[in-house]
Amino acid sequence: MVLTGFAFIDSFEIVIIMVAVVLLFGPQKLPEIARDLGSFISKFRDASSSIKQEIFKPVENVYNPLKEDFDTQFQEIKDSADSFIEKNMKEVDEVTDEAKNQDQQESDDSTSNDNSQKPLENNSLGSVSRERK
Repeated sequence: MVLTGFAFIDSFEIVIIMVAVVLLFGPQKLPEIARDLGSFISKFRDASSSIKQEIFKPVENVYNPLKEDFDTQFQEIKDSADSFIEKNMKEVDEVTDEAKNQDQQESDDSTSNDNSQKPLENNSLGSVSRERK
């Protein structure tokens, strides 16, 4: 089944309709019928668009202010969330920097303690080894 501009009408069905129109009205009337049909379709589209406008006009009067309020509230929430995230990221960065500095200090302290304890360890090992002799 081939879909054309008409809803679910097959091309074979269109041919049958055209043959019926030619048989009923004759070939001389076809241009006039086509003109009238085009005029009817144009008027039908105009009427349907005006009906749509009449239906959607009150809806738009309610929808547009609600959409504006929603957009405003959404933007406020988004700005608040962005501000909250930025503030907390700064705090996380500060805490991370403090932890890195503290680790670096502890690393430096343990390195200096290791260097200062090595002679003591040598002394203590030396004394242990002397006591064994």
